[in-house]
Amino acid sequence: SNVMLMGINTKEFGETAWFKSSLLPLHWYEYLNAMSQNSRAVLVSSNFRDNYGFEVGDVINYKTRDSDYVKGIIYGFVDYWPSYAPVTRTKGSDGLYKETDNYLIVAHLSQLQASWGITPYQVWMKTRNGSSAFLYEYADENELKFTVFEDTAASLVELKNEPVFQGTNGILTVGFICVLLLCSVGFLIYWILSIRSRTLQFGIFRAMGMSMREVVTMLLVEQFFLTGCSIGAGAAVGALASRFYVPLIQIAYSAADQVIPLEIVSLTADYIRLFAVIGIVILICMIVLGVLISKIKISQALKLGED
Repeated sequence: SNVMLMGINTKEFGETAWFKSSLLPLHWYEYLNAMSQNSRAVLVSSNFRDNYGFEVGDVINYKTRDSDYVKGIIYGFVDYWPSYAPVTRTKGSDGLYKETDNYLIVAHLSQLQASWGITPYQVWMKTRNGSSAFLYEYADENELKFTVFEDTAASLVELKNEPVFQGTNGILTVGFICVLLLCSVGFLIYWILSIRSRTLQFGIFRAMGMSMREVVTMLLVEQFFLTGCSIGAGAAVGALASRFYVPLIQIAYSAADQVIPLEIVSLTADYIRLFAVIGIVILICMIVLGVLISKIKISQALKLGED
């Protein structure tokens, strides 16, 4: 009971389905390759092993309610599998949630059809351009109706349009913009006050023989060590903090209903966008400072008695 039986063609299933390989000890193709060697081979969920003590190589017999038993040889145990939920949580009359284990058997479709005949089944497709419009057109032209039709692309769009999801992204985006603006304003205020307070110093450097280009170069080197090191330290602290605090966001998404464990993904492209935005802001600030420095009349700072 509580068993999900999936009959597959190992080659076509591996070419169509998508599964994150890190969820299993071995790449899931290894399981499919092992399974393809024997028509009786089956993959079963790990809770079979944990609850009933099965091992690889054991023989199990399974059947539907109105069919004969089919023999299967266990070739592997899997914790996760496409469309499989290990646990079902139901809310009782007392308001408490109860967990019920679900089991999985993955067998050869040809073996099942040879034993039980052709029964209602699902067809999984991967389209080349990601669009499933041709399926709708085919159904309309041939006056067909799908008993169940699920479009993954449409489901992803619907998920991204959920208010909770958009609200979370909106809060994080607004928070990032506000922090960036505050840092930029603080950056400008600090350097404007610093440059104005050091006007005499610049005048002395110019009197000692330094060119204006060398003064600007000195300021750029100073900017590199102050700003560059600060950005590097901030990025390191942010990456470390995200490892601790980002998992708390899953509380808003009913973590108890999540089958796949949460994983924090840091894409290189996102870091490139982040540092590109910061670089543009710093460049704008540097241009403002350059205009301010060019307007300073350093020669007037060197006046007798001014120190």
